[in-house]
Amino acid sequence: MGPSRVAGKKESIGNTQIPLAVALADHAVFDSFLPASNDLAVDKLRSIGSGESSGSVFVYGAQGCGKTHLLQATCAAIDARHGSALYLPLPKLEPGAGSEQGMKPEILDGLESFDLVCLDDLDAILGDSLWETAIFTLFNGLADNTGSLVVSANNAPAACGLRLPDLVSRLASGPVFRLASLDDAARIEALRLRAVKRGFELPVDTAEFLMRRLPRDTHTLFQFLDRLDHESLAAQRRLTIPFVRQLIDFD
Repeated sequence: MGPSRVAGKKESIGNTQIPLAVALADHAVFDSFLPASNDLAVDKLRSIGSGESSGSVFVYGAQGCGKTHLLQATCAAIDARHGSALYLPLPKLEPGAGSEQGMKPEILDGLESFDLVCLDDLDAILGDSLWETAIFTLFNGLADNTGSLVVSANNAPAACGLRLPDLVSRLASGPVFRLASLDDAARIEALRLRAVKRGFELPVDTAEFLMRRLPRDTHTLFQFLDRLDHESLAAQRRLTIPFVRQLIDFD
């Protein structure tokens, strides 16, 4: 596994150092994402990552459909060409959320100079007028500077539950993509693709076995695949069904 990348920088707000640098998962790149029926969304985000286009993009869908992966992949693409990109997972900004100590909407101040800002999980701040106003201001600032804003949520802009009508209209003004969840065949293909990108082989029969024995959401499957990578290296074992069964039964 390679080292995690970082998108962003650190800014000072008042006397407080705000840690804007957020680690990107090393696997979260476009080449390790299986588009399936989401090819239009992937193509648009690739074009932003490559610098071929800019503007706002809104992606939504159920948990595990790949929203976080795509936002981080877009940041990674900008970072690879030495642009300025920032990935912010909004749940970590809620009051009392872990080490973030309840960051305020002011964290978005000054970000209009970035090439790209990705805000993951808009649902975390729904109904908070200060946050909604700050995102509205950021949207306008990025647009004025030909920057890009990519936002993810569970539902489309008009169905999110935002209270600021102007923000709804702004977020809906650019491309809006619903990300479809993968079916079982595509999940197996995605698992095998992820394995190849991590440098090992996942046989089809082993992938099918995982699908039968584990919850079928991609988050759980990919987490277990990461563990398989580590355990197989430590034991110098191939990913056969008996080896995988041993790990699952041990749990």
